[in-house]
Amino acid sequence: MPRVKICGLMDSSRARTAARFGAGLLGLVFAPSRRMVTLEQAQEISGAVMSLLDTAGARPLLVGVFVNQPQDEVNRAAEACGLDYIQLSGDEVPDYCRGLDRPFIKALRLATEDDAEDMMRLMDSYSAVNPDAIFLLDTHLPGVYGGSGRPWEWERAVRLARFYPTIIAGGLTPENVAQAVREVTPWGVDVSSGVETDGVKDEAKIKAFIEAVRAVSLARRC
Repeated sequence: MPRVKICGLMDSSRARTAARFGAGLLGLVFAPSRRMVTLEQAQEISGAVMSLLDTAGARPLLVGVFVNQPQDEVNRAAEACGLDYIQLSGDEVPDYCRGLDRPFIKALRLATEDDAEDMMRLMDSYSAVNPDAIFLLDTHLPGVYGGSGRPWEWERAVRLARFYPTIIAGGLTPENVAQAVREVTPWGVDVSSGVETDGVKDEAKIKAFIEAVRAVSLARRC
């Protein structure tokens, strides 16, 4: 089953809900955004997630989302909040990643004119820094660093997902995530606004989203 990342969480209650339904990754936004959390909020959420260890010692992984922020600021937040991954959603170059204290997820926005070969060379440059780098592919909108909620042609990611651990983002909802998973077979899927009602994470939508991903995986096993 592809990992499900519920992003833009702002309180421990919603984080526990997402974990209970089976989310493997929980995203906390530290960059300017209407979903931005303070260090104190993030620490509270982190404490709630740490308490969810199951009998095998497993729990959802915490992902901090940053945009063009200084390395020392990012590393301090990662340490203070017990982040498992640092997601870079800005213009961070591969050399920037060398100074990070955690594994990273690099967000890349695909424009219509982007060539798969060029994108693979770019991904290779980040993988050279850390072979375990993960890539989040999102909608390209000039001046927008993720969280647009805009869909794109997911089939363009099929080749990339064969060679790199790839998370699909952008316009996913409980109604269309199954199609994206079937088309791309990604390492993971990412959602924020797609599981919200009036800007607030909706428990029923989170459950429906994760169940839709699980249903595709179960169908493939059969």
